[in-house]
Amino acid sequence: MRHRHGGVILLVFVFLLVSGGCRKGLPAAPEGVVLFSREWWRPIWLEDVPSAGEVGRPVRLAAARGEFEPASVGVFAPRVLAGVELVASDLAGPGGAVLPSDRVVEIRVTRYIEPLRRWPRLAEHPRHPGWLDPPGPVDVPAGGCRQFWVTVHVPEDAPAGLFRGELSLRTGGEVLARLPLEVTVRPFVLDPVPAAVFLHGDDWPRGGETFADSREHGMTTVCVSPGWAKREVPRIEGERVTFPGDFREVRETVRRARAAGLALRQPVCVMTYQHFVTSVPAALRRAGIVSPLGELKRLDFNAGYRAFFADREPVTGVPHQKGEYWPVPDPRAYPETRYGRRAYGAWVAALARLGEIAREEDWPGAFYWLIDEPHHSRGAMRLAITMLRAAEEARVDAMITCNEPTVSEPDPEKWWFPPVADEPALLLEPELDTRCYVNRYLGPETAERTREAGDVYATYVNVYGNRPLPTRVLSGFLPWRLGIERLMFWTRKYASVENPDGSRSFLRDWEAAREGIDDWRYAATLERLLREGRGTPAAREAAREILAEVREGVVVNPRAIGYVDGETGEWVPGGEAGPRRLPTLVRRWLGRRRYGPGWAEGRADELRARLADAIARLSGPPPREER
Repeated sequence: MRHRHGGVILLVFVFLLVSGGCRKGLPAAPEGVVLFSREWWRPIWLEDVPSAGEVGRPVRLAAARGEFEPASVGVFAPRVLAGVELVASDLAGPGGAVLPSDRVVEIRVTRYIEPLRRWPRLAEHPRHPGWLDPPGPVDVPAGGCRQFWVTVHVPEDAPAGLFRGELSLRTGGEVLARLPLEVTVRPFVLDPVPAAVFLHGDDWPRGGETFADSREHGMTTVCVSPGWAKREVPRIEGERVTFPGDFREVRETVRRARAAGLALRQPVCVMTYQHFVTSVPAALRRAGIVSPLGELKRLDFNAGYRAFFADREPVTGVPHQKGEYWPVPDPRAYPETRYGRRAYGAWVAALARLGEIAREEDWPGAFYWLIDEPHHSRGAMRLAITMLRAAEEARVDAMITCNEPTVSEPDPEKWWFPPVADEPALLLEPELDTRCYVNRYLGPETAERTREAGDVYATYVNVYGNRPLPTRVLSGFLPWRLGIERLMFWTRKYASVENPDGSRSFLRDWEAAREGIDDWRYAATLERLLREGRGTPAAREAAREILAEVREGVVVNPRAIGYVDGETGEWVPGGEAGPRRLPTLVRRWLGRRRYGPGWAEGRADELRARLADAIARLSGPPPREER
């Protein structure tokens, strides 16, 4: 018995070691130049070799009318291949219908770059697939690959059915390889997302073209970012605050967005932080109002907040606080100093005037993003609390992007900011109108707490990583399941780069965000059809079952989504925990105990296909009783 148990233990150990520590061997390299297709969320490395199943595999897409759908195509060459391009033919469909390639198919080339921040750094792959550049000739390394990014945009008037064409790899007039391209047009148009979805920074730097890009990626409103703020310096005369520019750039930004086709279906977001901490201090200097700390160029963090209150004895060694700290009895108190009262009054005046402009310009409402992630210091938290008080006095809807420990910890011993002397922990939730949590803190608990308070439930997605499929889920199925009412994308700073001609190249993650938005649109379209009572009773019942299944299948914790492993190219189903040196099965077991079963590879496409089938069944003629 002892020998048998020892053998079992040895076998288990070997199995875990092999499953966790060994990479699969590379596929055999093709002898000639080949085109191959791969799931768009998987990387194509410069050092890659396509598998036999990928070579020559048709690019098969399915999209609703008006929808964009991505595909990834690679080219492998045994020897250096210079100056090749990928070209799409027209697509022929049912009844002689043709979708012209110059209007329907966009082909970009992937620029390989040094890993950006928060990207893995892999010895096997020193350069990562990065920016998606405008089309043009590319060189393929000997024994390696290059990636082409194909985006098909189905016209809204396209007939439903299967369209066929091809992708050809060319150099000069010679065709080196071909790949079939098949697009199934679904017989319906998707509804927009029923939430305020917007991009931080989409009014910078190109105006109309960036707004068009936002529209094409499913944004439903616009965020006026801080570029206007530094130039909008108020005038302070006695107790009176006026705005010489009358926030002209805010108005013009929203007008340009509408002119570019970004129909504002949801309230406009205006970020006021830069105005509060930069323009208002400039106005105070011009008015000769000096802070207790001397001249201040910015009202920022701990030093800035001190200008609002009379100095007290500083303390040191405070948890989560760098340097000295000046506690006050009540961080929610009205500012004590003349400087603080005048700054606060200018904040209230600015918010009130912006609210009037929103009504004058006939916006569908507005909300004001006051400060980003103030959990980094007590001073930033105090500024946030004072800004929220100003928004309440101006009677406007305020939003702060924040991490969950910033705003709510039920255990007093685990407060993000432990009490100092008589000062309470600094919590924001009671003052927030829009609770915009980072996605790793989303879930039924925060949703229920938000709705019980009558607040708006929001989140934000940082699009600067290199994991497209998790970005897709965070942008679509997850906010849909949780009933998110406002979703912000942070993309311009880290997710794109400006080209010499003024255009911008984006990461694959920005395309993944569009796929997520489309997932949300599929679910929202089906829900609307059910509310309208479309289709037969049997079709409606089947649609309800599908919606329930999709909702149940969406993981709530982002760590359970999973990702593509950069070294092996294999799918990791999520829920991993523990040191990387542990065997894969052990990490997965630990992770699943903590985060749940994880997200299966291809699950997003499977759920979307089921939603699409249900929509098609309900999109026909209305029930007989409605005719």
